[in-house]
Amino acid sequence: MPATLSGGMQQRVALARALILHSKLLLMDEPFAALDYFTRRKMQLELLRIKDVTKTGIILVTHNIDEALTLADKIMIMQNGVITKTWQLPANQDRDILNEPFIQYKRDILDTLQ
Repeated sequence: MPATLSGGMQQRVALARALILHSKLLLMDEPFAALDYFTRRKMQLELLRIKDVTKTGIILVTHNIDEALTLADKIMIMQNGVITKTWQLPANQDRDILNEPFIQYKRDILDTLQ
């Protein structure tokens, strides 16, 4: 039964349910928020792999800046229902958020939110 699965397994099942329909676009709202750090990281990497293989577009809502930097090609800050700032991240680059240019993106995002 679904209720007997761990949070990580429930997230995997939810992602599989969405992907089985071969949709061209996934809408995800805080999909990994309830997961521990290591499971979240595995799911993020799996999502990137699936996106590359299936060429599925993803709109991801998250409050986690590191998650946005790991997963996004474009980051938009929305305040009071209005997009106030947008960043286009480098394509096809290793998403090492502990190195440049991602550290600078994080600084810019944090500055925007203050």
